[in-house]
Amino acid sequence: MHSKLNVQIRKVLLGSVLGGVALFHCSGASASIVSRVEQTAGKYYTVNAVTLSDGKILEETIIHGPPTPPPGFEAERQAVSLPVPDSVAGAKSLTVPTFNWVFGCSAVSGAMIAGYYDRSGFSNIYTGPTNGGVMPLDNSSWPTWSDGDTTYPNCPLIASKNGVDGRTTRGSIDDYWVLYGSTASDPYITGSWTQHTWGDAIGDYMMTSQSAFGNSDGSTTFWNYNSSKKLTCDEMASSSLNDGTLGRKQFYEARGYGVKDCYNKKTDNIVKGGFSFANFKAEINAGHPVMLNLEGHTIVGVGYNSSTKTIYIHDTWDYLEHTMTWGGSYSGMELQSVSIVHLAPPPKISVSPMSINFGSLKSGVASSPKSVTIKDSATGGSKLAIGVMEITGDDASDFTLSNPCPDLLAKGDSCKPSVTITSSSFGKKSATLSISSDDPKKPVVLVKLAATVVPPTISVSPSSLNFGKVKTGTNTATRVIKIKNTGLSDLKINSLTLSGDITPSVQENTCGASIAKGVSCTVSVAISPASVGPKTGVLKISSNDPKKLDVLVNLKGTATSP
Repeated sequence: MHSKLNVQIRKVLLGSVLGGVALFHCSGASASIVSRVEQTAGKYYTVNAVTLSDGKILEETIIHGPPTPPPGFEAERQAVSLPVPDSVAGAKSLTVPTFNWVFGCSAVSGAMIAGYYDRSGFSNIYTGPTNGGVMPLDNSSWPTWSDGDTTYPNCPLIASKNGVDGRTTRGSIDDYWVLYGSTASDPYITGSWTQHTWGDAIGDYMMTSQSAFGNSDGSTTFWNYNSSKKLTCDEMASSSLNDGTLGRKQFYEARGYGVKDCYNKKTDNIVKGGFSFANFKAEINAGHPVMLNLEGHTIVGVGYNSSTKTIYIHDTWDYLEHTMTWGGSYSGMELQSVSIVHLAPPPKISVSPMSINFGSLKSGVASSPKSVTIKDSATGGSKLAIGVMEITGDDASDFTLSNPCPDLLAKGDSCKPSVTITSSSFGKKSATLSISSDDPKKPVVLVKLAATVVPPTISVSPSSLNFGKVKTGTNTATRVIKIKNTGLSDLKINSLTLSGDITPSVQENTCGASIAKGVSCTVSVAISPASVGPKTGVLKISSNDPKKLDVLVNLKGTATSP
């Protein structure tokens, strides 16, 4: 029940690949590359100075961090414990998933942060079957796979794969992966099949390992100003840049969430006025893990200790916690920039009314529908994902839900599912309409449903008939009994039973199959006694009045000789 952004359209509109960088041809003006000058070409890191046709001078960074830690830095990578939050000592950390390397370090880091948000109220980010639909704290739940050269773990939030996590069609790894570092065209291109539709893996949107975007297997591209200025995602989009940060934003939007802040920025150890340790602390304090781009690797910052300017990181190579000094290096790779994406506040469900009473109803007749208004009343841009809506309770089968909501409601939008009740039994009826959503504070909202099915009430008059003196062997003049329904539901006369030596018989019955509220009918009775003397009998009227299933009308008379 979740909306998927079909970015396949965006990929069809892909423009020419210039010097390894794919540009989008979008409606309206978009920038093209005028010149590209390689500035740095390291083992895991390539930096180009790029001039765009709109005059912008940007720095294009391609990160292809290794699947395993570079040797020689084992002491630096000693595992540590996260700091205990201490406002006085200036220490804080977040509980963020730790994933092992697969598909590319930047995609792994993006998925660790996305997994954190999935576990922090944005529950539509991961919706697979594992761990009850909640992203696990590591990717050991899924089996490994091999490309014939190296064995890797799986994580469907990083990159999807056929046969993993319930998937039955090709995914990211099937369509894009050859070998780490491969610059060959992706398998879907060489194999001439249609690539999968993006939707559930952040690595797709980050364009990691995709040859069509100039990324070799394992690599992701990021863009920055060569200054302390932020390069926003809006600027990236308007200049048609294939950027991992912009891809993170697009992934969250595809999952139905709004994004407030989205930008790349160099750190203050690289440029004066760049993203600082104070900025990093502010991010952690606000509950935002930070994607950090090193000189050849991408990691996630999850905590800090102010006294030593130490930051706590997940490095994509194990499930442990590690540290580095802000502005320093890790595994021989210096800190370069940050990738910041802030999700808008989570959706907030509003349901009105919280109870519905259908009042007094007739049996077997559908009530008028009553609606419930469901609205996303959040102040942010995240869409409200509506999950299962169902009616439960002892009398749930009497109630019917119709006009269900769409999968997603944008801010301010509403839907109005309606409920009716039809019951063949009498008495008080109750049930509950359960509405589930991804509102982290109200994952399930319960609306009480109530009604009273009012039974019929039989009224019979007179309660006895006296035929007086009658001659034997002949039918007397009839006597009339009036039957009236003074209740709400239709009265049904199930049977008329005559008994006694007065030898009664029904001469006329105007009561049909049912008697509506306030309607009367009559039964005409005659007697034909066979012998002289006092005679008695009974007319038993059986109906569906639950309080008077049988009403007895006494009959009497005296038979005389003809």
